[in-house]
Amino acid sequence: MRSESGPVPTAWQPRLLRTGVRFDAPFCCNDVTATRALSVLERSGVAVPDDVAPAGFDDIGSALFTSPSQATVDSRRESIARRAVSLPPSRMDLADFRELPGRCASAGCVLRVRGSSSAASRPCHLHSVTPDP
Repeated sequence: MRSESGPVPTAWQPRLLRTGVRFDAPFCCNDVTATRALSVLERSGVAVPDDVAPAGFDDIGSALFTSPSQATVDSRRESIARRAVSLPPSRMDLADFRELPGRCASAGCVLRVRGSSSAASRPCHLHSVTPDP
């Protein structure tokens, strides 16, 4: 599987399932990785969302067409772009960038709850997983 930035590192997913580590809601760094997780879980016989409820981040259009449809976080890219374009030209000039005081703005994020997530009550198991390089 590939993304615009190159191969998607998803080999950890089948290995994680083989370890027997219990988890119930993997949050993937992007929707492409979450789509791969849905596929790996399905092939492994894991029930989504009953046993595991994966979610992605970036709300790409194809997340609506997975089966089940994929829960995701909408980072509101359009809002971020509008804010960037509305900056005064002096803030966009890279030559002056270091001389200007910092500025913080929030576009907010929106959780898109879809078929891959569930409100079913079940115990939560927290684990930190670092993929192999």
